[in-house]
Amino acid sequence: MGLAVGRKVGRAVTRNRVKRLLREIFRRNRSAIPWPGDLVVVAKQGIAAQSYDALEGEFRQRMRRLAARNEPRRARPDGSH
Repeated sequence: MGLAVGRKVGRAVTRNRVKRLLREIFRRNRSAIPWPGDLVVVAKQGIAAQSYDALEGEFRQRMRRLAARNEPRRARPDGSH
């Protein structure tokens, strides 16, 4: 996993705290990532104000959306797309 936490997030102490939180969320939810590969997380302004639970919920939600988007399409029984 790659992390990009810019200065707009806050000072160095805040940026390091955000990185630690994101690494822990990744570690605890590794099985939620839909494939083996690279993952890049770009932290946006305001992330430091969110709670751990909110960040973890958003991570899981985004992983579910990513898995659904990359899921192979199956043919319908009636033959239509």
